[in-house]
Amino acid sequence: MSAKYSSVKRPIFLVDDSTMVLKLTSSVLARSGYSVRVEQNGLEAVDTICDLLASKAEGESDGECSDSDDADDVLPTILMDLQMPLIDGAEAIRRIRAAERMFSATASRPHRRLVILALSVNNHETIVSEALSAGCDAFLQKPFNLEDFEEVMEQIESVANE
Repeated sequence: MSAKYSSVKRPIFLVDDSTMVLKLTSSVLARSGYSVRVEQNGLEAVDTICDLLASKAEGESDGECSDSDDADDVLPTILMDLQMPLIDGAEAIRRIRAAERMFSATASRPHRRLVILALSVNNHETIVSEALSAGCDAFLQKPFNLEDFEEVMEQIESVANE
């Protein structure tokens, strides 16, 4: 496990249409000290994240993702399944990034860019490429273990802090 990242423990927003995946993954993350919120489709995820970004743009803290009032602590890391009903994960990521750009332009205080990890059982090059093109920061193949997740997060954090 990564000692550097494990001290951060950003809240997690897990989006997957499989109830079993939601239960198992959120349980593992919660036992490891992460605060986890779940949605079962990309459309609901986009709505929830847009509401959060709108409240951050207005300088509010909704308290749902963190007990801290620090803007960076409130914004969750998003784990987005790529194959879901209504809108797929890649489209949800594109919409979230567009909303993030829009709300950042009007925010009363700056915030860090949302971290979005794409998830799929399929790690074919075209799937990974589409996810990265949509705006995700990294790709994790399902099922993934906690060590892989924290290693990817440490790499993202180190790049963000350079």
